[in-house]
Amino acid sequence: MRIILEKIIEQKRRENPPDFSTHANYIDFLCGASQDISLEAQQKFANKIKNPSKLIKQKARLIHFTLQSIQEETKIIDDNNEFAVVCCSWIPVKSYYIIFNALLILKYLITCDEKAFSSGHTEVNNDFKGYLANGELKFNKDFFNKVYTGKEIEVMSIWTSLSGESLKKIAFIEDHRHNHIIKKIIEYRKEEFRRVKGVKSINGKSKVEFQKSRINLSDFFYCWRIKANYRGMEFLDKDIPDYKFRDYYNSYVGFTNNYFKCLKKVINELAVIRLGENIL
Repeated sequence: MRIILEKIIEQKRRENPPDFSTHANYIDFLCGASQDISLEAQQKFANKIKNPSKLIKQKARLIHFTLQSIQEETKIIDDNNEFAVVCCSWIPVKSYYIIFNALLILKYLITCDEKAFSSGHTEVNNDFKGYLANGELKFNKDFFNKVYTGKEIEVMSIWTSLSGESLKKIAFIEDHRHNHIIKKIIEYRKEEFRRVKGVKSINGKSKVEFQKSRINLSDFFYCWRIKANYRGMEFLDKDIPDYKFRDYYNSYVGFTNNYFKCLKKVINELAVIRLGENIL
């Protein structure tokens, strides 16, 4: 009996590796927390763009085709769960570029400057976090509005958490789960900072520079895309049941769709003012 029990425990451990369970729980939470979110522009816009950039429709098409690709994948996974493990490796990339292109369009409509489309990944995300921090854009849920600096997070005691809490699928405190995700974003941002700067540790001038950076849940999309591109998705090679990968994928798609709908709404509202028509 003891041997059988040990085998059951070992099988459960292999099917629920901590790194996968943590990421799956975070994404499941974000999918649920974003179900009814909305985003509103808090300032009035009146000026029209006389000669709209052709890039706006190009970006809109890219978003449309990427969303269509995800929809087709989702249908295949519904019938063939084993395909989910493949899709989990590229959904962070597809998801990110939907949000990235939407943010480029949003920045263009706010600034009326075609140079917005030349914004890099860090720049356009920092601009978006700036709109949130300044109250120019506002979500209906504080989770998504909160913008912190790296320094604030390092000194705030609320970032401490109970051991094993991130592994819980249920019976967690929402504020704690939000904090866990922000901490994970900080971890990935530090790794990316060291990679880009070519440093082994963040100290001295590099620490001061990092502490000035702004952190928001919008960083999730970029950080998980970087994880997929550069660090790999280590848990994809583990003995995890297909249905768990399916659920992971569906939650990721759910969160992406919910977040994009917010951006789409405010983009179309601004597009009607600036261009006289919806663009998404």
